[in-house]
Amino acid sequence: EFTFVTLISLFTELEPSARATLMATSITAAAGGRALGALIGPALFDIHILASSVFGAAMAIIALPILIVWVKVE
Repeated sequence: EFTFVTLISLFTELEPSARATLMATSITAAAGGRALGALIGPALFDIHILASSVFGAAMAIIALPILIVWVKVE
């Protein structure tokens, strides 16, 4: 909980004029991730712990190009 509350202040300082949008987007993404993990996690755990590791690595590999394209450092 401490980490989540701390991240809210960090997100809102990225673009102060869009504070509400950033808060809503970050909370929605966190809730979606939790929901997806709750759905997929038990099935992956039943298969094998290695499947969970491979799935996590695949998600990180998919996220990397998205971050490279959309995140711009000024």
